[in-house]
Amino acid sequence: MLSKKKTILFAGAAAILAALTAVTAVSAAVGTNVLELHGSTTLGPVVQAAATPFNASAPSGVTIDIAGIVQNSSGAGISDLDASPQLADIAMSSRALSSGNETNLNTPTNACVDAVVMMVNNTNTPASITYLTKQMIRGIYDGVYRLAAAGGDGTNEYWDAGSVTVSSAGLPGDDSTNYDMNEYFPALPGHGVTGAHVQIVVEARNLNSGTRAFLGDSVVHGGCAFATEGTKANDPVYATFPYANFYPLEEAFLGTTDTNRQANATAMSTAINNNALGATIGYAGVGYDTGANIRDLKVEDDLNLSSGSWSVAPYNPVPADPTQYAATNINVYSNHYHLSRYLYLVTKNGDANHGNDMVFVNWFETLDSPGQDAAVAQHELRLIPDEDINNDGVVSIYDLVVMGNNWGAADPATSGTTHLRSDINRDGTVSIYDLVDLGNWWGVQIQALP
Repeated sequence: MLSKKKTILFAGAAAILAALTAVTAVSAAVGTNVLELHGSTTLGPVVQAAATPFNASAPSGVTIDIAGIVQNSSGAGISDLDASPQLADIAMSSRALSSGNETNLNTPTNACVDAVVMMVNNTNTPASITYLTKQMIRGIYDGVYRLAAAGGDGTNEYWDAGSVTVSSAGLPGDDSTNYDMNEYFPALPGHGVTGAHVQIVVEARNLNSGTRAFLGDSVVHGGCAFATEGTKANDPVYATFPYANFYPLEEAFLGTTDTNRQANATAMSTAINNNALGATIGYAGVGYDTGANIRDLKVEDDLNLSSGSWSVAPYNPVPADPTQYAATNINVYSNHYHLSRYLYLVTKNGDANHGNDMVFVNWFETLDSPGQDAAVAQHELRLIPDEDINNDGVVSIYDLVVMGNNWGAADPATSGTTHLRSDINRDGTVSIYDLVDLGNWWGVQIQALP
């Protein structure tokens, strides 16, 4: 009879062997016509939904290993793709590639459109908090509003925080590489509002998250090279704007393994929706803001590189557009909502299996393909909005003419592309409902995202 100690040892060895076997199984199909995709937890559900119609048609004999769609974060997926030997055929990413250490990869292909939504717990967060500027978002995540000058207590931030100017020595954990000028952070919307002195509970994503990288890149002045996060000397941003990093102070404030760092978008949504956690703030792709206790915040862009205020000390941002925009489809496609982005499919340069990889990539990105339908079904956005029927970059009289030519068409899905796109609401016929939708978008300019 085995002793308890030996039983535990054997059980541990069996678990390790099972884990190694699982890893081997995951990577066994890499380099064949059965593709494996690793990466973003935002794009992952879209690819899972798209895999079924793709496998049903199996173009050129290529299929997706549904069990091989591993949602392990954008950074991990890119690392798996870039590994030698490769652990994935295609990486799913919610951020752009680094210009530093990801040079072995091909230019990413736009898969669909997404918006990162700033979310707060609706029950616990003061009602006055309806929007944030980019500079406010950065201040919250860098811990700026915990300063006594802003109304903080040195440890915690509060929703009624006042404005504060930060110098190079102004923040705990700052090593003078992140704020080389006096930098101004505006008062939060709760400042001066009765009942708004409520602690901000900051929820963030894990360090490998593409959504975290995108947010950090969006709320610093011009961006931060992902390959050199937190290193002033190698960051090209500093050549022109020498005070604009996000990551080291965010890590100093929140820690690198804090329990408030969520592993994926679903966990983030769950945390914000949980009333027991307090007046939380977090961020995720627009498809994850569905909890009953979640309030989406509008965003104002106060970080305009062309404003002419960047060389002025103390830094005092001039709004690029003082309007506060919600993450609606119109605002995303017209690039008025300034936390909009593409989600990407990434392949490896020199991959002998590149031809098979591109069968799926090309299928997915095709206008009105089942891949694009899968994106919409998962609450993401098509690469081209339905309302731009003729795909010329603006909703205009020309789209109305195309719709008129297809008026009353039944079963547009089997009647050609213009018939399908004229059926904007995809209800099976081109009708007055589609015309109303087109009217709501009249004159909208479709803008490429950064």
